[in-house]
Amino acid sequence: MAKITVILPAFNEEWAIGKVIDEIGALPLDCQVIVADGGSQDLTIVEAKKRGAYVVIEMRKGKGIAFRTALNYVETPFTVMMDADYTYPALAIAPIVSSLATGADAVMGIRKYRVKGSMTLTNRFGNRCLSLMASMLYGVRTQDVCTGMWGFKTDVLKGFDIRSVGFTLEAELFINAVRNKCEIRQIPIAYRGRQDGSKPKLKMRDGFKIGWFLMRGRFR
Repeated sequence: MAKITVILPAFNEEWAIGKVIDEIGALPLDCQVIVADGGSQDLTIVEAKKRGAYVVIEMRKGKGIAFRTALNYVETPFTVMMDADYTYPALAIAPIVSSLATGADAVMGIRKYRVKGSMTLTNRFGNRCLSLMASMLYGVRTQDVCTGMWGFKTDVLKGFDIRSVGFTLEAELFINAVRNKCEIRQIPIAYRGRQDGSKPKLKMRDGFKIGWFLMRGRFR
């Protein structure tokens, strides 16, 4: 039985999902891959199944919903979540799991080594502002509250109260980790640009939603 489950929330990622799964499969780790598909209309599911991933189809749209649905199928002691667009390196899974195995409850992959052009100036500025806001509101310093790469002890993660539908998921993971008094470690990771040349999916309006979510979550 696998010791690590890697959840890949995906929506129309046929050009990238195979590369991500192949990269995970090349690691000297015992990983199960669950693709949490949010109703893709391309060949994402076909490419994932071709490579042996377990596919959970969630027709309700939203990254948070897809992640919660996939979590119901996790039975391993460690869970890693990473985006399915090939921007996050699978090599970071090893140090994340090592941190979990040596005492951490939650691990954030901080996008420190960014490939040129992987993030727009607006996205970088927005992420810094949101990370500063999260640090001040919750009393735990984070440099990358919007990171799409996290690791958890599964029993800790399943105790979280996750309600997010879409891109507030990462902020909610951070909030839950703080509120549950988790030992949170943050490790620097690389970050690649989307190889199809498309822009990041996170838009300015999503940034405002995340900011409001952080503020509302602090006082609820």
